[in-house]
Amino acid sequence: MVDGGAGDGAMTPERKAELENVIQRMRTVSNAFYYSAVHVGNHAFIEFCGLMNEYIQVCALTLEGGHDYTETTGHGSGAGLRMEDFHRAYIAEKLECIFSTSFPALMTGTPDGPPQSKQAMRRTIAELRAEVKEDERLRSRLSSILTHTANALKGPPATLTSHDWSDLPKVAAAMRELATVTWAPGDTKEKKIP
Repeated sequence: MVDGGAGDGAMTPERKAELENVIQRMRTVSNAFYYSAVHVGNHAFIEFCGLMNEYIQVCALTLEGGHDYTETTGHGSGAGLRMEDFHRAYIAEKLECIFSTSFPALMTGTPDGPPQSKQAMRRTIAELRAEVKEDERLRSRLSSILTHTANALKGPPATLTSHDWSDLPKVAAAMRELATVTWAPGDTKEKKIP
């Protein structure tokens, strides 16, 4: 079963020639990767070359169908590449070889759960963004509290500076101690906060 076929099929001869050239350059890069990867000492790393070559074959198949394979990514139109069942099986085999027992989690987002729909992933992303926004709000609020506390205990900071917060517990304890000191009548000795 063939999937996809990006775009509307309208392609100029110049664009087709350009895309054929890109396929040749991708093959050159894949060959160079393979030559380097075999010397690394990690067989699973070599399997990425198989993935690249399969992607190149699917791009060529898509181009043969008159479609622009560069528009098939999530950054493009999102239209599908032309892909046979054997392409999917080969890609799955390579991913399983590379990621081994982590492959199901890679494909589903959970160790043993079903794949997430795009809507579920978008909800998860929105929840994470909201969490980050709340963390930033809380961080900003706590920063403001610490700045105001430091200024109250130490006085206004010099221009374009701020007080160090790390000694605030020590300064607050010294202030508390001073507040409990009983001053003798006539004592004019100035007490300094450490």
